[in-house]
Amino acid sequence: MNLLGRTKIVQSYLPVTSDTALTEIEIDCRGFDRVCHIITVGAMASSSTLDYKVQEAAATGMSGATDIAGADLTQVLAASGAEKVYAIDVPVNPAKPFQKAVAAHGVANVTSGAIAILYEGSGTFPKTAASQVIII
Repeated sequence: MNLLGRTKIVQSYLPVTSDTALTEIEIDCRGFDRVCHIITVGAMASSSTLDYKVQEAAATGMSGATDIAGADLTQVLAASGAEKVYAIDVPVNPAKPFQKAVAAHGVANVTSGAIAILYEGSGTFPKTAASQVIII
């Protein structure tokens, strides 16, 4: 079995250390049934927080985006959430196949980054995925 044969891995937001808003990347989920959002959290200043949720939209550009029920992290606090990996696995709504994370670092510096793994293709797997490379 080839783990990467029917998946596509994309950035959700680039790794950063900051206390400001993050630049999230829209994810085109057409051709896939599920998306696993993986958030890595590194060092967090003692008063810092991380908020993360996933939204979906019917068209590129995320106009009219709505939150996906249950696709969020309860605010991650430095005391209990630093240096951990979190995963949120959600189905792709065929009527709203575009997803985007909405994430924010609050108050003080947080080091974090996120990727999305699209998987379980529905028969329209996009052969033009960003990378078809398999590293062994």
